[in-house]
Amino acid sequence: MVVAGAGLLAHLIEDGDGWSSLFLFAVAFGAFWMIWTCFTAYGNVRGDDARLPTFLVGMAVLSVMVAAVPGIHEGHAQAFAIAYVVGRVAAARPWHGAAVVVDLPVIQAFTGVLPWIVSFWFEGDAKYLWWAAGLTIDLLRLLRAREDKLLEGAQERLDHVAERRREQARRPRGARATRRRRGARDVGAGPAQATQDRAT
Repeated sequence: MVVAGAGLLAHLIEDGDGWSSLFLFAVAFGAFWMIWTCFTAYGNVRGDDARLPTFLVGMAVLSVMVAAVPGIHEGHAQAFAIAYVVGRVAAARPWHGAAVVVDLPVIQAFTGVLPWIVSFWFEGDAKYLWWAAGLTIDLLRLLRAREDKLLEGAQERLDHVAERRREQARRPRGARATRRRRGARDVGAGPAQATQDRAT
């Protein structure tokens, strides 16, 4: 479905007028990618517990978006935007009240969806700018989450290395203390053993 949408989007560049068509291609492709990623993440995380109706809604949403691409300049942009909003809401609904989706937090965040809703009242390039704003918000949130995750992982590795070094620093002292205790026992036992030998 996404491949078909990308193929239709390619015609926007061929039939368009330069940078404007390229911009619309990038925004529409980003919308396809976001919907596909949300439902793919749902399937990967839930596994066998994933519900078929959720996937059917995702397929229906992508179908509407694909069908709207050829006439996106002639009034089908509204259908494209509505389908995107429905897809984002449907992808977020199974996670309501559940654990946070760490790998893709934008699934549960509706901040990036709001510009798409606002775009319902705009036409032409202004509508596409609102779409781009929504995707930019989601992308920044995703990149920040990735950065936080990388920093957290790096901090965990540093803590692990520091703990290992502390353990290695404690071991020699313990070994030296053990050797000193053994030496003290040998020294204390020496005179007593010599007295016993003379007595015998």
